[in-house]
Amino acid sequence: MKEILKQLLAVLSGGVIVYICKIGLEKLVENAVKSSFEKSIEIFKNNLYRATKAYEILLGREMRFYEKVDVLIAELVPLEQDLLFYLKKDSADNRWNEFRSNFLRYCELTKDLKNETLIHQLYIPEEIVKVKIILVKKSYAIGELLSIEKKSPYRVELEHTSAYGGCQLAHMTYEGQLQIKYRRVKDVITRIGGFSEEIVLPVLPAVHPWNYRNKMTAPVGSVHGETLIGYYKQGTHDIIPMDTCFIHQEGNNRLLRFVKRFMSKHSISAYNEKTKQGSVRHIMGRVGDGGKMMAVIITATEELPKKEYWIEAIQQEMPEVVSLYHNVQNKVGNVILGKTMHHIWGSPSITSSLCGLSFEVSPYSFFQVNKEQAEILYDKALECAELTGNEVVIDAYCGTGTISLCLARKAKKVIGIEIVKPAIEDAKKNAQKNKIENVEFIAEDAGTYMPKLYQQGLRPDVIVMDPVRAGCSEEVLKAAASMQPKRIVYVSCNPATFARDAKILKEQGYELTKVQPVDMFPQTMHVEAVALLTKSERTPI
Repeated sequence: MKEILKQLLAVLSGGVIVYICKIGLEKLVENAVKSSFEKSIEIFKNNLYRATKAYEILLGREMRFYEKVDVLIAELVPLEQDLLFYLKKDSADNRWNEFRSNFLRYCELTKDLKNETLIHQLYIPEEIVKVKIILVKKSYAIGELLSIEKKSPYRVELEHTSAYGGCQLAHMTYEGQLQIKYRRVKDVITRIGGFSEEIVLPVLPAVHPWNYRNKMTAPVGSVHGETLIGYYKQGTHDIIPMDTCFIHQEGNNRLLRFVKRFMSKHSISAYNEKTKQGSVRHIMGRVGDGGKMMAVIITATEELPKKEYWIEAIQQEMPEVVSLYHNVQNKVGNVILGKTMHHIWGSPSITSSLCGLSFEVSPYSFFQVNKEQAEILYDKALECAELTGNEVVIDAYCGTGTISLCLARKAKKVIGIEIVKPAIEDAKKNAQKNKIENVEFIAEDAGTYMPKLYQQGLRPDVIVMDPVRAGCSEEVLKAAASMQPKRIVYVSCNPATFARDAKILKEQGYELTKVQPVDMFPQTMHVEAVALLTKSERTPI
């Protein structure tokens, strides 16, 4: 037992706190105390586990603690002595009570460690803050900011609010944001994927870090009879009233203000999530070429209140709006658009250009919200593909065909595969609109359809993947590798799931050669990346 405690002290003094529960204390509390004190022991174990789990999580993310560990060690010394005495003389009641007292004092110490700790903050380089750990989960911990002990040179004072969940990094300089995103990509590539951080290139910055979003979805709610339009406070469905978002294009901000005025003038009710009463739930705006806009009014009611007045008012006050829709979403949940869509005025779509191609955008259409950065992203994907005009390319998650059509201009043939049938229909229309004929779009699951293509004799030179945030299914990854393309180009909106997928592809015989992060969404934690994997000469595992 003494050796166990010595081991525990060594662990603490060495800073490897993750081993506390696993090595020393589990044996200590399970083998060294009597059942009459099981409740106290359980409190002890739980407090210690929560504290050390928070440490483990934060240390794993390159956070540095400033808590004085020697205080903890000093408290452990009398505990060791009392415990050893008890083990020798288990009938010594007085000494047991003293041990119990020290035991409970140690519980309080671990509680203090859990609640208040000075750390090197992950999100802002060179800043030290004091936080209170308020929640510990399996893979992450949540802390409440108590004070800033050392201010980062990258921190800026906001001229506008970022209390809603969208702009997590708006309180940082853009240089600081790029550093955070670069470090984030390197971290997951090494920690999850097991690759060298040297293959990660610096983040390509945005030309315009503000007012870049061409699409807006704003919740509309009611609190105590008052209509609120804005954005959700982070981690809640509490609406922060707002008439201007600084990452949206100004046309969408104008639409936000118009709707607020219109609903007030005509006494149109907002939807209340708690009571399930009211009408208007969300406002969607999309900005296309030349500033022309589409507006979508989403209601919980089957009818759009004051329908005829909407059309008249929007023509007068917002002439840039050329398309107006009414969508019905009467189901409970977080899905913004319902299945019922009514085109009530103007053009059925707006036109948006990307990489020299023209796309028709409808309410349900996927289209890049930051066109400038999307063009940079696609250029890097084409660069990785190394097309000469003789290649057959598979686009495994083609969506509405944006990447496929870009590839088709430099490839012999492109096959776009997408499980969502409406997206495939849009992709076919986009191909016709741009008069591109060397592309084929197929509404199938890529994981099951690519092996069929292989059996039919298809041997693609390049496979491009641009999956959703959850990444690729293992079936798709293995199907892609089995076709043995020379190169796999992976376009990722979630570096963590990409690192996981790259590790699987490595096992299938593909080496990750470079990762190029692109800042598609300034002021937020999101970062996209284009990666190149090439066929390895070694035999796959």
